Amino acid sequence: MSLSFSDNGLNIYGFNGVGKTNLLEAIFYFSTGKSFRTKSDIDIINFEKDYFRITSEIVINKLDYTFEIGYNRKKKKIVKINGQLLKKLTDLYGKFKVIFFSPSDINIISGTPSNRRLFFDKAIAQLYPEYLSILNRQKKIIKQRNFLFKSSYSEAEKSSWDNQLMVNSAKLYKFRIDYLKDFNSIFQTKYSEISDFKEKAEIKYFSGLNIAGTYEKSFKEELSKISQQEIIYKRTLIGPQLDDYIINIDDKNSKMFASQGQMRSLAIALRLSQATVLTEKKIYPVLIFDDVIGELDNRRTTSLLKLLNDNHQIFIASPKLENLPKNRENLELK
Repeated sequence: MSLSFSDNGLNIYGFNGVGKTNLLEAIFYFSTGKSFRTKSDIDIINFEKDYFRITSEIVINKLDYTFEIGYNRKKKKIVKINGQLLKKLTDLYGKFKVIFFSPSDINIISGTPSNRRLFFDKAIAQLYPEYLSILNRQKKIIKQRNFLFKSSYSEAEKSSWDNQLMVNSAKLYKFRIDYLKDFNSIFQTKYSEISDFKEKAEIKYFSGLNIAGTYEKSFKEELSKISQQEIIYKRTLIGPQLDDYIINIDDKNSKMFASQGQMRSLAIALRLSQATVLTEKKIYPVLIFDDVIGELDNRRTTSLLKLLNDNHQIFIASPKLENLPKNRENLELK
């Protein structure tokens, strides 16, 4: 199967189960080498096949690229760009930028802090790919430090890992705070526009540290206070991997007080803000909406469609054609 798309994207409509999400999934896959629906690539392979292979020709910043990704039941994945084999999947991240809007994005608002951290971690890494290595380094440090608590160790060993955790945590924290400064002002505007300027939203970063002075100084002081707790629980109890982003509407925590409609609007505002941060850097990601439009009331849908930027290639899937923007190419799947 081969498809080509216009510069402004495509409206995709048809009953549920006809393959709308499969098409969107294939586009998204070229941005991360991963599915947005399943954690296992095995689940993507056709039941009657031993592998899958997808290719695309994509124009990025006026340059032509050929992407090729294959995966088989022996769990071997091959990713190539312009015929060159990538050594690591993370090397793909950031090459072709896609922002995916899904009904499940509501879990960013209503779910656990890990949902919100994951959203922002991916958004930051999309703009700053080097952030990924800092995130991965944090996971390795915590894994080694937790292993230390479950074995015999010297104070010198613990001090070394404490210092590595402090230094890397400070880097993560700075990336997050710096990103949120630009993101927050954009987010406030986007949500106001979606809500027809009837509500005000903002995001506050919640750190487990009481930061007074430098992050490193506060980290050391807190680590000293919880040292005995860490020994008892045998795990790391400090660091930005435990922080949260508090999303408020009119100064009230949206997780506790927002309606379903407000949560959906907040989730869309988050994705639009993610796109705008990139756009302001002259980076224009592809936008994908999977059955999001039908989840909103008419007023919010109208406000959202007005916000879609012509600089983006936009793919919107919906069961009904009447929910979709006019003056765009339409593809009906049956």
